[in-house]
Amino acid sequence: PALRRRVLSHALESLSGGPTDIEGAHVTSLESLVTSDTGGKLDLPNGIHAALGYDNLVLTRNPAPPSIQLPQQTIPLPDEPQPIAIPGETSIPGWKITATIEESVPDNRDLDPYTALFDMDRLPGPITVRRRRNGDRFTPLGMSGSKKLQDFLTDAKVPRPHRDSIPVILSGDQIIWLPGHRPTDHTKLTLTTHRTLRLTFQPL
Repeated sequence: PALRRRVLSHALESLSGGPTDIEGAHVTSLESLVTSDTGGKLDLPNGIHAALGYDNLVLTRNPAPPSIQLPQQTIPLPDEPQPIAIPGETSIPGWKITATIEESVPDNRDLDPYTALFDMDRLPGPITVRRRRNGDRFTPLGMSGSKKLQDFLTDAKVPRPHRDSIPVILSGDQIIWLPGHRPTDHTKLTLTTHRTLRLTFQPL
């Protein structure tokens, strides 16, 4: 562990050009990402971005993928779950959804926030989309327990006017993703994944 912290600290300082703005808390956060065994990404000072793959950690100073700006006013999304064509394209108010199936485990290091990958064999039911509901809960990637959707959006600092514009993706009755945010931990890719579902959201 001590050697790992030294290596991570050195990597951060190398990208930053020195120890400026790099603190022990940043090294600890990066170490937690490396040891989480769940994949994921992390933003650090000086424009550094960390992405954990299956067998490597990638640190870059490239700009983070631009966030898609949601409209200032709520776009009404369907109240009842609407099926998503898999594979194929599906349109809902404000969004075009593209779904593809890949017979492999793709590289998930450079995904933008509006693309997510799922293990097809771990999906509990048909894929649908709807608006959020009171009482919705899901388990974000990297967490072991469920969390209220309202609390998750509050912690993510999503403005209230935007929250009803975020589609809720379900497999069966289970929420698996909020586009622009982390997918669920239950359907993440693993070393035993054989078929991958790729979902991409594009604003209309």
